[in-house]
Amino acid sequence: MARATVALTPQIQKRMDVLSKVFEGWEEDCMNCKAFAASLADWTTPKGAEVIREGEDAAQPQLLICESGAAEVFVTTTTKSGAKKQKRVARLVAPFYVGEGQVIARSVPTATIKAAQDLAGFSLDLES
Repeated sequence: MARATVALTPQIQKRMDVLSKVFEGWEEDCMNCKAFAASLADWTTPKGAEVIREGEDAAQPQLLICESGAAEVFVTTTTKSGAKKQKRVARLVAPFYVGEGQVIARSVPTATIKAAQDLAGFSLDLES
């Protein structure tokens, strides 16, 4: 059975370059890797926007691969008085990815991701 080939357009090559920085062991000559890169959609979000919300079951899970920008990771904590508050636990600087738990395990996010700068990259959208 013949395997379909993926034409290496400049857009797909750009995605391949970013993916090789994000995922250890990424293979430039892998046909499945090229097909994955071709399946991604361009994605942007402005500074200040929530990218993923803790505890929210996304209607359409997304793996977001950020090529440029930065994001902050927050988790909800409980104070001694019992009040809930968001605590920043990490800052991510591109290249990075988020949302893999929603895509791979269909799990509910355990943190909120907010854009600390404008973000640009690619997304893999799954239908529910």
